[in-house]
Amino acid sequence: RRGPRMDLARFFLAHLLPYEALGMMHLALEEDPALAEESAFNLMMGAAQTLAARPAQAHPHLNRPDLKNSPDAAVWQTIVEVALNNWPGARISMPRGRAVIGNYPVRIQAEFNIAAAQAMVELNDFGMANAILAEIEPSLISSVQAARYDLLRGRVADASGRSLEALTAFDLVARTDDRPRAAEATYRALRIRHRDGELTTDQT
Repeated sequence: RRGPRMDLARFFLAHLLPYEALGMMHLALEEDPALAEESAFNLMMGAAQTLAARPAQAHPHLNRPDLKNSPDAAVWQTIVEVALNNWPGARISMPRGRAVIGNYPVRIQAEFNIAAAQAMVELNDFGMANAILAEIEPSLISSVQAARYDLLRGRVADASGRSLEALTAFDLVARTDDRPRAAEATYRALRIRHRDGELTTDQT
């Protein structure tokens, strides 16, 4: 039954249903433990764990020696490394992932590009971050992705001396329901206004 279970897991993964895919893969692994050593199985397991927002569990599956040169593994590696705040690791995997990201669903393309842009921002490579952000179509991303996108857009604009553009982006994020990022955006906007003389120290 290994074949049908893995076929079903691929179907679930293609439709961005990670928990169902993981269920099928765990059943297949129980029946055939040798699967654990196969590159394709580990790539799928890493992708499913990433989609399920479990980067720590995804990491060992994607960082096996046999997947070192895999562009598809690099797509998920980039997202995982950023989720784990490993910016240099994301910088290493990103170029390989960029070679194939166009083959993925729009949601995954956006997730990869936002992650890649964040890694570049955290490494102070604002030119590269700006180029990556320009590849994202804002109308096609989720509200959660939009908050991350606008926050990064604001940080790039601020670093480039475009205060008004940065404030517009930060104010957008501050009005979202994403509380951690709204708080960060509010703080960054206050810092710009204080720096540019719009607010006194007492007002901030």
